[in-house]
Amino acid sequence: MLSLALPAKPIQAEPVKTVHLVTSAYPPYFGPTLPNEGVISEIVREAFRRSGYHTKLEFLPWTRCLAYAKNGRVDGLFGVWYLKERESFLMYSDPMPPIQLGFYTRTDTSIQFQSFEDLRPYVIGTVQSYGDPPNFVAAKLTTDPAPDDKHNLIKLGAGRVDLILIEKGVAQYLITNELPHLGKQLIWIDPPIATMLQYVALSLKAPRAKALREAFNKGLQSMTNDGLLKQMIDQSGVF
Repeated sequence: MLSLALPAKPIQAEPVKTVHLVTSAYPPYFGPTLPNEGVISEIVREAFRRSGYHTKLEFLPWTRCLAYAKNGRVDGLFGVWYLKERESFLMYSDPMPPIQLGFYTRTDTSIQFQSFEDLRPYVIGTVQSYGDPPNFVAAKLTTDPAPDDKHNLIKLGAGRVDLILIEKGVAQYLITNELPHLGKQLIWIDPPIATMLQYVALSLKAPRAKALREAFNKGLQSMTNDGLLKQMIDQSGVF
């Protein structure tokens, strides 16, 4: 009798669950040129990994990131600050480590401030499409937007603005690594005006938004409980 060997039915592998998040480079916290794309990227990946997800992180211009999140083209954003007005299209996770926002100026000026009223005579560089702290926005100071923080530092060094609003660690990183000629010309002004927590923010148009938020929060809590989150933050040296 002729026996036919039929091919075995292929084993169906479990589909890989992937979450697609975007953001704009924000060194030293996250960015494509940093080791492992920065400590915040590492935290996001590990938190989702613990909940069974592979994470695709992509770095794009910030205005495009916001547009993609609004229309549901991606699952969401990461390393984003909380702003109430963004709740119309974003669902926020539990928070990640905080950062400090404040002002840089030139060393040849004597600008100091106790309140925003003291800054009314000056032009302040900001970044277009960034979510500035509500107290700063409410003060309605004179601002001059730029595409990104690096452009603002260059504008400040050239005397085109009097101050810039910037995150302290970002400014230090950019000056040290990309604009060293400005190192002796620019200075941070105490006090910071805001401490901003960082979040994963899921698009409300993404069908898995709620499940992804729960997955991230569960993984982040696990990292907190076993001490890995603190270890990663301490070893990064950027907070």
